[in-house]
Amino acid sequence: MTNQKFYDERINAECGRIYQRGILYATLVALVYGIMHMWSLTSYKSGLITILGFSNYYVFFLPEVTVFSFGTVILLLGALLHGRPRDERELFEKHNYYLTASKVFVIAAFIGYAVTIPFSTTKYINNVPLNYLVQLFETLGVIYLYYAFKKRDIFFNYSFIHESQSTYYKRVFLYIAKLAGILFLGFFGAALIDLALHQSFLSFWSILFAYASSVISLGLEYLFIAWTEKLSYDEKEHRGLHIGTFIKFIFLLVNTFVAFLVMLVLLLITNGALGDILIDKGYHLGEIIAEITTLRNHFAHESSVLTAMVLCKFMCQIRNCKTGRKAIGGIILLTGLSLLLSYVNTFVLIILQRGGLGGTEGILASFVYATSIISILDATVNAILWTILTYDLVKTGKLSSSLWLVAGTRWFLTIFGALSSLMGHGGLSVIYGISGGILGLGSLFLLLILLHRHQYPYEHEEYV
Repeated sequence: MTNQKFYDERINAECGRIYQRGILYATLVALVYGIMHMWSLTSYKSGLITILGFSNYYVFFLPEVTVFSFGTVILLLGALLHGRPRDERELFEKHNYYLTASKVFVIAAFIGYAVTIPFSTTKYINNVPLNYLVQLFETLGVIYLYYAFKKRDIFFNYSFIHESQSTYYKRVFLYIAKLAGILFLGFFGAALIDLALHQSFLSFWSILFAYASSVISLGLEYLFIAWTEKLSYDEKEHRGLHIGTFIKFIFLLVNTFVAFLVMLVLLLITNGALGDILIDKGYHLGEIIAEITTLRNHFAHESSVLTAMVLCKFMCQIRNCKTGRKAIGGIILLTGLSLLLSYVNTFVLIILQRGGLGGTEGILASFVYATSIISILDATVNAILWTILTYDLVKTGKLSSSLWLVAGTRWFLTIFGALSSLMGHGGLSVIYGISGGILGLGSLFLLLILLHRHQYPYEHEEYV
């Protein structure tokens, strides 16, 4: 066990770098996002209404401009003030600077989004939602932070996780209350501006609803992580996975099952009798399909986040499996890139539909084909990484060789999915969707059983 002084120095050094890199990555993502967003809206620049000197064209970029500006200033000040810490005190100051800066950074991103709403009343065809960037940062941020902490064997809320449960959860809820209070000032101010501009109480309350949604979303994510981390920390003796990892896995299974049900409903509408029934009842089928597709994508993103969290936490129990830990890092990186690419694809599709690239049906078809190839490559690399992870778990970690069934299922689904995508046969796609969902759920359940049955050395993250 390391002594507390060394532990504090390690925490300060590691966390300072984690927060600094996180702000850097977010700043770069905001820059790329802003370029793609501007490109997608270029065709609408003419004829926009100007309100109080703010063009409805430029105000759409306020969220990414806010993130990029704050990120750049924070990084420049950090380099100037804490570029090369020479002792423990300076290291501690650097840690505190980036810890505080990261909180300011998150709040600024949400307030930038809130202030945009009153000046963005004009809606354009196929424009992305105003909270699109916020959702991207929320998803990628959780994955990055959780991986960065677990790779370095550090608990979330490391500074007070040792407290009693009552004290611990008081501090957790206090953090959520502080966040809610600060965001309320920004969103309420935006709602007042909107009321002054448009004299609409409906719009006023919609902004406050956006505030409530933002706070609930962030608060529940933080509370979920804080809860599962505390359970693992307080666990004295255990067999199998840490209780926090086990609970995350259960949530992943439930989320995957719900996503499968949503996909079945979508298939029944697009390929079954349910679509005809809805049309007969007077529903607009295109709108229903769009809503269900959005819901399916939501659960798919949640599954990606939960999978990343399970694997990150699991890394802390397989410290001897160096290759396996690297494979997990590759899976996490691939997950983040895939999510980022899905957002880029959205903008490219909008640009093509508007003729931003001299778009024709041929170019649009080529883009769809290219995305299919990229999706196949993504699934193939993912299957390779899972194979490497399985090999190291069986060989080095001495886990059950039945894990090869899980890896084999991933390869089967990858090949089946590639054939379904390339052949473009509707019936084959339906079969793949149903059988793939069932096999995916089954392999996930088998993975949980096999991982939880194994006996791991009992160690806490912060003692490494």
